[in-house]
Amino acid sequence: MKRICTILLVPFFFFVFNQSIQAVHIVGGDISYECLGPSPTTGILQYRITLHVYRDPTGQNAAGFDNPAYVGIYAGASTTVYRVISLRNPVVTNIPIVFTDPCLVTPPNIRVEEGVYEDIVELPFNPDGYTISYQRCCRNHTINNLATPNSTGATYTIDLSPEAQQQCNSSPTFNKFPPIVICAHRNLEFDHSATDVDGNTLVYELCSPFSGGGNSTAGGNGFNSPIPNPPAPPPYSPVLFSPGYSGTAPINASPTLSIDPNTGLLTGFPTAVGQYVVGVCVKEYDASGILLSSTLRDFQFNIAICTDQISTSIPADSVNLSTGQFYASFCGDSVITFDNTSTILSFINSYEWRIDLGNGNIFTSNQFEPTVNFPSSGTYQGWMIANPGSVGCTDTAFLTINLSLDVLADFSMTYDSCELGRSYFTNKTSFNPSTPIQSYAWSFGDGTGASSLHPNHQYIYPDTGFHTITLVATDVAGCVSTKTQRLAWSPKPIFPLDLNNDTACINFSAGNIPSIYYPIEDYTFRWDFGEGSSSDQFLAEHNYTQSGVYTRTLRITSPIGCTQQFKTTVVALDTPTASFSYLPTQPSSFNPVVEFKDESELTSLWEWHFGDGVSKLSSFDGDVTYNYPDTGQHLVTLIASHANGCTDTARQIVDIVPKVTYFLPNALTPNADGKNDVYKGKGYTQYMKSFEMSIYSRWGERVFITQNPNEAWNGRKSNVGQKCQAGVYVVLVRILGPRGELEEVKGYATIIY
Repeated sequence: MKRICTILLVPFFFFVFNQSIQAVHIVGGDISYECLGPSPTTGILQYRITLHVYRDPTGQNAAGFDNPAYVGIYAGASTTVYRVISLRNPVVTNIPIVFTDPCLVTPPNIRVEEGVYEDIVELPFNPDGYTISYQRCCRNHTINNLATPNSTGATYTIDLSPEAQQQCNSSPTFNKFPPIVICAHRNLEFDHSATDVDGNTLVYELCSPFSGGGNSTAGGNGFNSPIPNPPAPPPYSPVLFSPGYSGTAPINASPTLSIDPNTGLLTGFPTAVGQYVVGVCVKEYDASGILLSSTLRDFQFNIAICTDQISTSIPADSVNLSTGQFYASFCGDSVITFDNTSTILSFINSYEWRIDLGNGNIFTSNQFEPTVNFPSSGTYQGWMIANPGSVGCTDTAFLTINLSLDVLADFSMTYDSCELGRSYFTNKTSFNPSTPIQSYAWSFGDGTGASSLHPNHQYIYPDTGFHTITLVATDVAGCVSTKTQRLAWSPKPIFPLDLNNDTACINFSAGNIPSIYYPIEDYTFRWDFGEGSSSDQFLAEHNYTQSGVYTRTLRITSPIGCTQQFKTTVVALDTPTASFSYLPTQPSSFNPVVEFKDESELTSLWEWHFGDGVSKLSSFDGDVTYNYPDTGQHLVTLIASHANGCTDTARQIVDIVPKVTYFLPNALTPNADGKNDVYKGKGYTQYMKSFEMSIYSRWGERVFITQNPNEAWNGRKSNVGQKCQAGVYVVLVRILGPRGELEEVKGYATIIY
């Protein structure tokens, strides 16, 4: 489509904001000076200081121009202000919105005012130069490329160098303010040049604007207040850009935003809408290459979506925007009245329609929405021109018309009711060869579909029943025909089974066969286990008790008579019988050796486990003898193995009974001759749980007691007192056996000196 005229669509209101204390209305500014020569009275050079401030006057909280505006002058590197100029009563004018495209419509509620302040000051020559600055906070909070725009102010500043003072130089002044609104996805070209009355060389570059002032609410006019008085001294900090932005790359653009260093032509291709702070610096050099001044203009780019003012169009299936080609399809009727959706109608005075109907017939019309009688199905080319022959705004829509008068979708369906297979669909759609079918869209009624000519589909069992099948046929003209049928998908197939061959020892049960399908109502089953028995249950278990090779068969019949037989082989192996006996039948700690007698049948390998972690494997003889190292009950296991690998297990508990013995002497001669000097019993005490021996005199006095069976009595009271008198003493021993049995041993101890 030939786009000659454009209209600007602003997706958001750029200039209305909510802050009132800060000058959130500021959208740009710069400062310059003009040398007027020496004063007639003092001989000191006079300079006209000019401050340009641009603001958005819309919105109920928009702040006005400062009155006065405080401009600070600093001498050299001094941080003490040399002089403060109070610029009053700015000359305010509306900046016209100028577009290079004559058809661009100015959006509503967009205004920019320029406030121009001027004053004349005398500045004596200073070999360190002067810095002239104005500061104001804050910027619009909707700016995209600053990290904290609502707390970032602006500094408009210019240096008056010693060389500029010596030459009575005037700084360059910019010729035009940048466009208030520029278009995204359109080439940007703007002459950002400046004029220098002294004819010096000017060099342009993109640079970072300076921040200044602040949003302090403490009151006063300090450096961090919205209106600093005086402005802060140099050096000034550049604004803090958001990640991805910088002074040389301030907007999203490809090609990037750039400025010709010689001509000041600003170019780029903005790619994103938004508000962006941009800085342009112009440096002034004299004929000797000495830098005289550097002027920074700080301004805000408002990038918006622009579209064409006059746009010819009709309702279409698709549009190629690069060529302006509209593709529209019509069906069923050869008489077509076109809908004209062109815009903006108030800018369109006339139309020209032209459509080639074939065979040398050309349809033409200057109506807004003409009616065309097409001869037959087919594809036709033409155009519609708005304001044909106009020198101003005009546009052309190129038309491709696809007309289809006869397309009829149809299909048939088949599937095998005895197989759990696929359903097949045969496409029988009819159409005009001049408008062939462009696409088929199948819906199988279960959330799936296809686009092929003759598809097939697998339904998921057991989701049987009716499925609504839909075929939508669309021809190249965009005409659509739909055919719907119901598929009664109720197969009764024999579902596959995986019957594995079984090899196992006799007396095993041939288990159930796992299946995700069976059993199913109305299906019948017949098992033949191969040895004369059968079952009509699908979940049938059978115990094979005789060794041999058997053919096991399962026959399944569906309700509609579909049958299938599944076979498998079962090998039942001989199984040994494990059995054993042992002697002695009551082994003890005095006789822990046990002889095990094998009584197994059909055994070729014996594996003994004696119940204490010790085992023995033998392939020669099943009889074994084992010496138990400890008492207690032991579960003895015999695993008898057949040569074919079948096994049987026998278990018995063998109890090795712990035994205790204890015997008392009858006298002692405690005369230190090394013979019978002490009284102590003897016996097998290992398994005693407790022991107590008490010795009493004939008057019933206990003269000795011990719980240690190895401790002897020396004939003294408690083994430490005086010698006991010669005579007979009564001995009583209480023993708690290993399994809780209580035993008393009584005796006499006769002391002989």
